[in-house]
Amino acid sequence: MFTEESLQLLHQTVQQAQSIFICVSAQVKLDQAASALALAEGLKQLGKEVLLLSPAPPTEDLTNLNGVEHFTQQIGNQNLQVAFAYQPDAVDKVSYNIDEETQKFYLVVQPKKGTPPLDSQTVEFSYTGAHVDLIITIGLTNLASLDGLYEGFTDIFNETNIASIHAFDTDYGTIHLNTSGAAAFSEATTKLLTQLGVTLTPEMANNLLAGLETATDHFKSSTMTAETFDTVAQLLRAGGHRMATNKTTEVIPVTENSAPILENITAPKNRLLINRKNHKITSAIEAIQPQAIH
Repeated sequence: MFTEESLQLLHQTVQQAQSIFICVSAQVKLDQAASALALAEGLKQLGKEVLLLSPAPPTEDLTNLNGVEHFTQQIGNQNLQVAFAYQPDAVDKVSYNIDEETQKFYLVVQPKKGTPPLDSQTVEFSYTGAHVDLIITIGLTNLASLDGLYEGFTDIFNETNIASIHAFDTDYGTIHLNTSGAAAFSEATTKLLTQLGVTLTPEMANNLLAGLETATDHFKSSTMTAETFDTVAQLLRAGGHRMATNKTTEVIPVTENSAPILENITAPKNRLLINRKNHKITSAIEAIQPQAIH
């Protein structure tokens, strides 16, 4: 998994950083999104300003993750911008004043005489400009997959330290955190948060457990290791909960014609029981109820 050198380098960089971006692709998988959300909360716990960036809004399969609404498609985080519907010659003067008693800043837009005042319902607020000390990418093969987030801010990406978390060493980045050997990004992120001295909250544990369970097909994947199960136990102790699953029972229709054929089925002892009288199949392990005979 991670090398000691890469962990130490990231730890030092995080300590020196105040503003951090965490980036994922538009095709982000649940495991990667869960890791990004947990890492963001962990960094905030360390007193950092964190912005979660994705080129596209989260897909429906991510909506159950805690904090998924914090993903944004806007990289600006520095300058507050005020916009409103404008008509030519409608504005006469723009000024501001500060109320010393209430410590409030007032922006005043004065219309020209004979024109109606601006409609407050059309006012929009957003941020432009960006300042960042560290960029962390999760599962991002190349920066171009960030689409407009990268294309419009190439200078920021070129001038800022980038920590790339991926299953291989990417061609970009000053810090490479290789997750190979881990069953999922969520397993590697859990270790990373522990190394950074972050205390796992139930919300973080829930996200990471969901990511790990999804990536390993409910812990049935051959990539599961003893260390992975240790991570699962750590997340459960931190307050995480298993994903809810819809259990269905298979129904095998039985008819008078099919019963003799079923009698010849070779099955483990006590596994499959056939009642010749009513042609019903029952099991000592799973209750399998047949459909009504027509």
